[in-house]
Amino acid sequence: MKINISSFKPFLEENYSFFKENKVKTISTLKELILKTNKIEEKPLEKILNKFFDAIFLDISNNSETFYFIANLNSINPILNRTFLLLANSYIKYIFKKENSIEKLMTFTKVCDFYITYLNHYKESNTTSAKLPKTILEYFSNSKPIIYFTVFKGIPISHKTYIKNVDNNNIEVKINSHQIIAAKFQRQVYLLTPDTTKTFVANIQKINTDTKTVILDNISNIKRESIKRNFIRIQPEQKITTQIYYKNITFEGEVYDLSLRGLAVISKPLKISVSDKVELSLKFKYSLDKIDITTQAELVSITKLDKNRYKYHFYFVLHPKDEISLEKYICHREQEIINELNQYIKKYLF
Repeated sequence: MKINISSFKPFLEENYSFFKENKVKTISTLKELILKTNKIEEKPLEKILNKFFDAIFLDISNNSETFYFIANLNSINPILNRTFLLLANSYIKYIFKKENSIEKLMTFTKVCDFYITYLNHYKESNTTSAKLPKTILEYFSNSKPIIYFTVFKGIPISHKTYIKNVDNNNIEVKINSHQIIAAKFQRQVYLLTPDTTKTFVANIQKINTDTKTVILDNISNIKRESIKRNFIRIQPEQKITTQIYYKNITFEGEVYDLSLRGLAVISKPLKISVSDKVELSLKFKYSLDKIDITTQAELVSITKLDKNRYKYHFYFVLHPKDEISLEKYICHREQEIINELNQYIKKYLF
């Protein structure tokens, strides 16, 4: 439902100074009444109420997330009725003895009634008018800490942060220097809610290096297991080709990333399916050492990248000797990635 209040716009513009003068008092009343029946922190609530007041009286806008939040507060209808009645009493004094005062008061009442009716469309709504997940709105409104999780060349990076702002279907999140650099390489991030089992995936729309914030959009709930990793997964610096043997057929692919329990291979379409058992061969040099491993593996998933490229995810358990060899390389590469990240920070942020 879109706001259909164009007929009220001349009235609101004519009385702009009244609404501006009564903004602080009205918000204070709303906040006091809401806090009596809702467990919300005072400071973020005041911020939301400022947006709400502006959206309905000063700068008309369809602020979906703000309306959704207000509409789903406890006892909101009687709270708004009482607040608007107090505002109406102030308006009566403001227009006292003015021309067409009765007509103006009736228009004012229609505006208030319209918004109370309009907000009912947002009650417990999961429609496109409220695209941000409810949990995200709750974390913002209550200033609760959230875990920001991303990956830099396979290395997981996370830190505790807060949602600074909500604007339509986007949120603004404070991040640190490491996350700013990681954001230049990986546009998909995760938000983990510490006191629930929910995890959200989001895309980085904009990075602001001056304020150390990012704007996130396309936020959706996913299963937490999808980003849970028991082993460090790193991306090689040099190109590594792996040989894949299946039913007397040899395939070849480029290693995208690998860990002690598996690897991902980028390749053209292969004639293998999930759960197929294959033989993998890894041979490459790094620093003064080399890797030479052949192992049995199981294809656990396939991701289509485009028409000609797929990512194949394999799981394996190595012989202890091979595991030690691969672990040594992973630790070596992990340190390289951390050093590279720190160099980026020095170069671009300081």
